[in-house]
Amino acid sequence: MAAGRAGAGRGMEAAAGSCCAPFPAWWGLALAVLAAASISGDTGVIHVVEEEEDLKWVLADGPHPPYMILLDGNLFNRRVMMQLKGTSRVSGLAVTMAKPSPPQGFSPGLKCPNDGFGVYSKDYGPEFAHCNRTVWNPVGNGLSYEDFDFPIFLLEDANETQVIKQCYQDHNVPRGGSGPEYPLCAMQLFSHMHAVTSTVTCMRRSSLQSTFSINPEVVCDPLLDYNVWSTLQPINSSGKVDPEKEVIIVATRVGTS
Repeated sequence: MAAGRAGAGRGMEAAAGSCCAPFPAWWGLALAVLAAASISGDTGVIHVVEEEEDLKWVLADGPHPPYMILLDGNLFNRRVMMQLKGTSRVSGLAVTMAKPSPPQGFSPGLKCPNDGFGVYSKDYGPEFAHCNRTVWNPVGNGLSYEDFDFPIFLLEDANETQVIKQCYQDHNVPRGGSGPEYPLCAMQLFSHMHAVTSTVTCMRRSSLQSTFSINPEVVCDPLLDYNVWSTLQPINSSGKVDPEKEVIIVATRVGTS
């Protein structure tokens, strides 16, 4: 969130303070929503959404789009997010921390991780395709696999959240079903990320920046890590596996978070 006055020529006032952080836990989702952020920041009139019915003002009735939504954390689900996807009336989303955490859990991944690949592809066998036999992640909502064209931030500080809500109450609350008049309270989210089509392209751009620029802007870093492995039972590291024995390897790729 950027402090200061946004759109002063139109009489808009921005809530002061620094409160927001991009979603840190789900890198796939964070990368997508931050790459969608404008290089100069995204600004909109604040509208607090504490019930799903409040979305109607943002999506249809409100006369001052685009809106910067302050969303109750308990509403951060696929049903709500898909209503916001693709509309030009939303410039950004700030999600408050849900307290207590959802008892059923939360996962932006798929119900069937790696669906369509490996064991879970139809080529391997229809009995396992799409997790027909076992659903590994029943609470998965697939949000990491959706493309949102506005930034999404998480608000971790309850005091800062209250500052934004108070500014909304003072300036932006609809009166009698009609839109409030200027000045309005607005908010800017700023956390632009450079995204490119492939690792080769990204590394080439970083190399060019480092070679020809006095103040290079690195757009990506090489992903490095160590191979870590273990066995369920002690083995002789210098020995060999007998040909008649079978070995099951459970592996995962290096994560970016």
